[in-house]
Amino acid sequence: MEINRNISTTQLTWIVGTLVGLVMAVFMGSAVGSADFSFVSMVLGVGIGIATFLILGKNYWLLIPLSLGASFPALPVGGRTLDFPELAIAGSGLFFLLRLANRKEKLRIFRQASVPILLFVAWVSMVFIINPVGLAMMGSDVGGGRFYLKVALSFTAFLIMSNREYTEREMRWIFAILIFGACFSLVYGFAEHAIVGSAVSITTGMVADEYYTWHQLLAGPPLTITFLIFARWSPKEIFSLERTWLFLCYFACLALVLLSGKRMAIIAMLVVPLISAIAWRQLFLIFVALVLATASLLLLTAGHGQLFQLPLVAQRTISFLPGDWDPEMERLAGGKDEWREELRFWATQMIKAAPWVGSGFALNIQETSVAAAIGERGGTMDIQVASYVLGRSWHNTWLGYAADFGIPLSVIQAIIYIWVIVLSAKVFRHYGNRSLFGVFALYLLLFTVRDLIASHTSGHTAFDAWARWWMYGVLVSIYCALPKKQG
Repeated sequence: MEINRNISTTQLTWIVGTLVGLVMAVFMGSAVGSADFSFVSMVLGVGIGIATFLILGKNYWLLIPLSLGASFPALPVGGRTLDFPELAIAGSGLFFLLRLANRKEKLRIFRQASVPILLFVAWVSMVFIINPVGLAMMGSDVGGGRFYLKVALSFTAFLIMSNREYTEREMRWIFAILIFGACFSLVYGFAEHAIVGSAVSITTGMVADEYYTWHQLLAGPPLTITFLIFARWSPKEIFSLERTWLFLCYFACLALVLLSGKRMAIIAMLVVPLISAIAWRQLFLIFVALVLATASLLLLTAGHGQLFQLPLVAQRTISFLPGDWDPEMERLAGGKDEWREELRFWATQMIKAAPWVGSGFALNIQETSVAAAIGERGGTMDIQVASYVLGRSWHNTWLGYAADFGIPLSVIQAIIYIWVIVLSAKVFRHYGNRSLFGVFALYLLLFTVRDLIASHTSGHTAFDAWARWWMYGVLVSIYCALPKKQG
């Protein structure tokens, strides 16, 4: 009797899901009888997850950008809390393996275009072997093995996204998800603030300044929309008012970012037109963009207190410029940031102690003594600084990566940034805006420039990969398809 080997992935998933469902139904009945509702919720979650993958089928990969782009609430699983993206990427990885076994997917790991990511993963893995740390049954949400899990899942997302070929229609879905994710995060953040109030740090008990709470959420959608505008249309089309609505949209995005309190975000909004002009080879518009940016900033700084009164959060956004700011901005005047300066000091101390390898995400006696020393140094934010040190949130890409995994990882991250810019430029040069492949390449290039601009004020060894690597996977797929399309 001949066995049919052409079983589809959907059929295989139905079979596996049915078997799992039968087994779980037995345990679920027992859990209901013993009032173990945490187990019941976990079973229901597994059932919903399997149903979701069955419905999406070959489009299961859309869950990756959707879950990472939108701030969905964490989900309780077996008495622990897991982020929705963690579950989505883990499930996508299992579904990818099922499709791979059924020859519906291809797995290419060691490709030239993927070398920088492989270097990153290899170095982090080596440090993990030297300084191992466990997952504490998935409960270590502020450090330890949970961060290694983030890196592993980021690499999983990269492999899934880089090992498939995209169509123009699928690229439209990606852009729609990017916009939806940014807007959903804004709405969800507003709702959370209205219902719960300002977020309070569990470890420090501190909240942000009253004028700088939900306002931070305003920067997300404008940045995404602005980058898409300057990736899809040239600066000439935007600033020459050929499409007036584009210029008005950019102006509205600038206003929202001004009201967000994000200093690096406003700088990125002003730099994006310059980078776009270079990519579009419209160099004469660089002068126009510089004049507009300078005039806008001069109007805001000179007009405040004389012609109008900017809200405190707007003053915070441009507090690095000289101006007659309110007393609340004194500690931020001229770009000062005592909190980040303290973090940089302790990151430097960590680098001096272990410049080449670091200790990874493992917590050791040295770091707890550092936390104690922070308290001894004094200051109004010593508790918060200590908690961020232990949580590896150094808010500086280069010092943070070196403090966690040694100077070589900072070098590797620099290579990744250069690699993304080079690949994006090549893809955009080939497609331009004739195809959404070229639009995505320029969008990612602009986003990478934004990451570089903010690299001295933000950065986390695990969460940077978490937020970006799926995009890098799409870029690698598009880039690797270039020779075939050219041929």
